[in-house]
Amino acid sequence: MQWKWCTENTYCISGSSTVLIVVFVNIAYITVYQKIHDFFFNWSWGDKNWLKPLFGMVAAAVVVIPFYPNLMKLHVVSGGHAALDILMGTPADHVLDAVILMIIATSLISGTGGSGGLFMPVMMVGAFLGAIVGS
Repeated sequence: MQWKWCTENTYCISGSSTVLIVVFVNIAYITVYQKIHDFFFNWSWGDKNWLKPLFGMVAAAVVVIPFYPNLMKLHVVSGGHAALDILMGTPADHVLDAVILMIIATSLISGTGGSGGLFMPVMMVGAFLGAIVGS
């Protein structure tokens, strides 16, 4: 039995590089989140546990604010799914900046105990990576 899915080298190389990129970004995402989570939850806050999410949200705002105009063009900050429709005409460096910022901001907010989830940010990072690899 011969496998026909890898008959041309370009598809094999493209598929392999895509897998490696996604695995690397996934490991980086988990590592950043876990380091931030461990740092804040191993630090003794006494009876002021409410400061953890506050600090995480302020830190995320400080990181994201300089890039806010570019993120608004990608509809990342607006919370809608319109970002997925806009990706296919956006320069790859802007999309890569958005991926890095989403990883950092989500890790800061969720890793410190702030409200919000991880599912949609992970889906957005995956969609943005797909747009980068596909362009």
